[in-house]
Amino acid sequence: MKLTFFAKVLPERFALTATEIPYEAVFPVINYCYRALSIHSSQVIMQIKCGFCSDRLRHSRNLVEGDIRNLLNFYGFVHGVRFDLDIISCVDDTGNWPVFAIDIPALRETLHDRQDEILKNHLLQATSRPECAIVMADFREAMRNPPNTGFHCYRAIEAMMQAMKSEEDQKDSRAWELFRNNNLKITPACLKAIKVHADPPRHGKLYVMTDAQRAYGFVKTQSIIIRFLEYLKRGRMPLPEPEFPYLEE
Repeated sequence: MKLTFFAKVLPERFALTATEIPYEAVFPVINYCYRALSIHSSQVIMQIKCGFCSDRLRHSRNLVEGDIRNLLNFYGFVHGVRFDLDIISCVDDTGNWPVFAIDIPALRETLHDRQDEILKNHLLQATSRPECAIVMADFREAMRNPPNTGFHCYRAIEAMMQAMKSEEDQKDSRAWELFRNNNLKITPACLKAIKVHADPPRHGKLYVMTDAQRAYGFVKTQSIIIRFLEYLKRGRMPLPEPEFPYLEE
C-alpha cells in the first residue's frame, strides 16, 4: 500500500525548504520504507509504501512522525532553530483521506466523563506546585513525541517519586517505597510495565513502541498522575485503601 502524508513544520514563519533530501529508512519487520520526502515553505509531503493495511495507519503515522522529527532535529541544529511538526492528514492509494485528530484516543476515552471533575478538583495543584511542572511537561512530551512516549511517561513517574522525599539527600529507594506503598498504592509490576519502554531510549537505543503499547503507557501514567494530584490535595497524606486500591499492571 502507498501512503502520502501531509504535515507542516512549526514555527511556519521560518519557511523551511528542503528538496532532494538524501534520506531513507527501512523497517523490514513490517515491510515499511520511504519513497519520497519533500519540505517546501514548511509544508511537508512524505510518500511511503508499506506491507500492512490501513487499519495500522496510526502506527505508520507514528513511524513517519518520528523519522521526520529526526530530520528536523538536524536542520534545527544547523539553523539554530527549535522545529516542531504537525502531521495533518494522509491519503492512501484507494483515495481514502483521513485527517488526524490532535487528541490521544486512549486518553480521551478514559477521562471522557471526568474532565470537568478533574479540572475542578486538581487545577490548583497542577498549576501551582513546582513538583507538578516536570510531571506535566513530560506527559506533554510523551504525547508529542511517539518514539519517546515510554521515556517521558516514566520520567514523569520519577519526578513524582522525587517529590516524596522529605530531605534532598534522602535515598531513592526510600522515596520509591513511599511512592508505591505508603502514598499512592501502585504495584511494582505496574511501574515495570511502563519502565520497560523507557529504558531503551533512556540509554540512547533505537526503539519503536506500538500504538497499543503507547496507549497502555498513557493510561497507566495518567492514573498515577491523578493519584499524585489527589495526594497533594490531601496535604500529602497517604491515599487510603479501599478508596484507592493498588493500581495493577
